[in-house]
Amino acid sequence: EIREFAQGAAQSAAQPVADFLAPAVDVPTSVGRFKSYTEEYRFKLPETERALGGRAVTLGFEASDKTYNCKPNAIDYPIDELEKIEQEAALVNAVQEGATSIAETAALSHERAVIQKALTTLGAGTGVDFSDDTVDPIDAIDTYILSVVKAAQYGSAMNVGVLFGASAYRAVKNHPLVRSRFTSAGGN
Repeated sequence: EIREFAQGAAQSAAQPVADFLAPAVDVPTSVGRFKSYTEEYRFKLPETERALGGRAVTLGFEASDKTYNCKPNAIDYPIDELEKIEQEAALVNAVQEGATSIAETAALSHERAVIQKALTTLGAGTGVDFSDDTVDPIDAIDTYILSVVKAAQYGSAMNVGVLFGASAYRAVKNHPLVRSRFTSAGGN
């Protein structure tokens, strides 16, 4: 019962930004190797036509091996001996409270690490001045999305998402060119 509660607490505490930027990947061992593909060969499409009876194209990739290391993490949540002694219900409540606190702290710690890694790797990004009433935020975002889709060369299988920070969301949502797209029959 406690293990199920802890697993549920961990799942409900998962932070959506971390999952969006770096989705979890199941791996068979805590340390292992993976292929790191170059820009040129990650989605290179081969010529598939062949003569009747001729050989089919063999898919191959040029990649180098890299190592992953899933370093263990741990959080200790002490429970007072008095709670252990007094009664079983108090102990269960203390353990559940601990599981919830650990899950929330671990999820926030993971999200912070993912965001810091993204900012370190990619930089803060290119800013668009949304305070300029002539700059259309939707068109600017669409332009960036289109450039990502074209650069990835993954065709219709490309699934693009957009992540807004609170300040950027507010700037886009309240921009006059965005607000003008919504009309109301009541005139408000």
